[in-house]
Amino acid sequence: MPVKVRNPAFDADAAWVDKNYTPLPASEVTTKWDICVLFPHTKDPYYIAMTYGAVTEAESKGLSMTVNAAGGYTELPTQISQMEDCVTRGADGLMMVAISATGLNRTIAAAAKKGIPLSITGGEVDSPDVAARALGNWFDSGRIAAEYLNELHPAGSEPVKVLWMAGPEGPNWSVDSTDGFVKTVEGNDAIEVVKVIWGEPGKAAQIPLIEDALQVYPDISYIGGVAPAIEGGIQVLKEKGRQDIKLIASYMTPETEAALREGDVLGVVTDYTAAQARIAIDQLVRKLEGKEVDLDVDTGFAMIDAGNVETYDRSLALAPEGWEPYFHVD
Repeated sequence: MPVKVRNPAFDADAAWVDKNYTPLPASEVTTKWDICVLFPHTKDPYYIAMTYGAVTEAESKGLSMTVNAAGGYTELPTQISQMEDCVTRGADGLMMVAISATGLNRTIAAAAKKGIPLSITGGEVDSPDVAARALGNWFDSGRIAAEYLNELHPAGSEPVKVLWMAGPEGPNWSVDSTDGFVKTVEGNDAIEVVKVIWGEPGKAAQIPLIEDALQVYPDISYIGGVAPAIEGGIQVLKEKGRQDIKLIASYMTPETEAALREGDVLGVVTDYTAAQARIAIDQLVRKLEGKEVDLDVDTGFAMIDAGNVETYDRSLALAPEGWEPYFHVD
């Protein structure tokens, strides 16, 4: 998979270099390493894709793996407890999408002190004890969505109004994505972001937020943001007969992809969710095996619309249709 790597790893001054990431062959894995995976939750297709990537890579390498779900972005104490349990039982490596950018730092440091490497994906963690990272810069998620709109509505053209559904306010990924969108359209007088709305990234939570926003801002032309909001937006707009409002998702789920194919969504940004998880697991195995490893990998983002939805590599982004998640690999 084409990625960008940075050496030295985590050095903000280091240049990103284009590279093709190649996973370590199973024949070079000498031990049945025990990997503990920690996700905020596994109740939406994004984390099902993450789970698919993690367990598929574990199976391909003959690893042992347990996937833990904290229950939501409000459940930081649960994720801390789950990580402590992984360390206590002697996991060889940890892979995480962190609920908080800083709230797990003490627990991460304790794992590092015991020599247990942690790879992060899905969003940044502000800890010096992270061993590896495989994720896109979420600023680029919002930036790419904004650039797409900037091309449709260049400066000086007829103005349009946008409602941005940002997702949870705590994690770095949602904050960065929102910054990327807002800052990229700032200089364009044809695009006005009328409101940034934060909320739990579940479809049921997003629908009333959208309904309330439409009463306050009835003249918007676009709703953009997290996939559950766009999924909810499809439903709300159909119920209200609002064919004048277009939808753009800042990350991909099967429902947003299907809606894109059906013409109900204009565009969807993908962060190659399944591939991120696979690379994060591969990084851990390479580190544990003492193999050469790129510790700082940017998997990137891409806009998928009607022009390329039939040709992009779906397996890098989503679990196969009908795939049922499971949380233990023996």
